[in-house]
Amino acid sequence: MTKVGYACTSTVEQNLDSQIIALKATNCEIIRTEQKSENNLAERIELNNILDFIHKDEYLVVTRIVVRKGRLVCLAQFLF
Repeated sequence: MTKVGYACTSTVEQNLDSQIIALKATNCEIIRTEQKSENNLAERIELNNILDFIHKDEYLVVTRIVVRKGRLVCLAQFLF
């Protein structure tokens, strides 16, 4: 079982360290990061890369989902 981690912040000023530490603690073999403010999930390049290449026997691990202006609903629709 391969775990692929995804860490993101909405600005480059925000720190990804705590998310990366948590992803490593869950034994993620691949960790992709992204730092951009984007309401349109289709513009999240790293997330799209993961979704394009992840296999059915792999798991996507996300440590933090922030609910702002319906983004959680959009993420849920995008992932499932």
